[in-house]
Amino acid sequence: MLSDKPFTKDDLNLYLKELAKEFRKRQGKTMPVEIVLIGGASVIINYGFREMTYDIDAITSAAASMKDSVNYVGDKYNLPNGWINSDFMSTPSYSPKIMQYSTYYRTFSNIVTIRTVTGEYLLAMKLMAGRQYKFDLSDVIGVLWEQEKKKSPISLENVKIAAENLYGSYEALPESSRLFIERAITDGNYETIYKRVRQTETENKDILLDFQEAYPGVTNADNDDIFHLMRIFCSRTGHIGECLRSLCRKFTKPCDLFYLAVYSYIDLIRLRKKFFSGHTPTSFLSLLIRTSGSISVSTPNHCELKNFSTSRLLLRAVSFSG
Repeated sequence: MLSDKPFTKDDLNLYLKELAKEFRKRQGKTMPVEIVLIGGASVIINYGFREMTYDIDAITSAAASMKDSVNYVGDKYNLPNGWINSDFMSTPSYSPKIMQYSTYYRTFSNIVTIRTVTGEYLLAMKLMAGRQYKFDLSDVIGVLWEQEKKKSPISLENVKIAAENLYGSYEALPESSRLFIERAITDGNYETIYKRVRQTETENKDILLDFQEAYPGVTNADNDDIFHLMRIFCSRTGHIGECLRSLCRKFTKPCDLFYLAVYSYIDLIRLRKKFFSGHTPTSFLSLLIRTSGSISVSTPNHCELKNFSTSRLLLRAVSFSG
């Protein structure tokens, strides 16, 4: 769950301390609880390259009995609902073995023990998520960078073992994530890579937030492939239809892919001006429609994706380049 309120390490320690006090007050001394922090919360606790996170993902051994205490602390400090939550357990990055490979952090009020995920296990989880509109990939580079500065570098073999322990095999990670970390470790210039990847993630997040504001409820788990598609568009001088068809075949809802891809008008502007400058906005739109293989067309000014009537959106997006 993503909130608008950032959490620093000091904030997190304060809220966890208050949570433990309230939980002990409600449940007594005989019901100890373990909480494993993962994701951004684990990053800011264990590393210094990030100062804050906007979500606190966790696994707790007593989620039901902890709920009232979580709500109390949230109300006391004006935190968003579900300020600490286990939503990530429904995502591919979750593994029932996370607790087993977590490390001790602190115990509050002698009742709530906090554990975190660090090192290669944090990398494996971030690579499994691999979201290009959050900070998963820059976090991967940041961890590699800091571990190297601590004279405790993480090798590719370490990551492979962690992925196998959590997910059954290294190949269970997305291919794009495997290529990413293999190239990063081979390159080794983590400072430069971190800055580049962080900038790309920030740009992607801005595009996604813009889209979500205009068209709430449309984005889905395939967002990363949207951004990858648009980058391909801007870096190649041809094969636009091949790129579209290849990616559309990957999805059960190709309309969702194309819907967001077209709205990424910043990249569409670059695409038309760089490679198809002879086309008017309407003819360029028709070209995209014909090559994608996922849209039916009745006239150049009207098109319909398989589940959406989107002529106005498509024409609006392309017209930004005109």
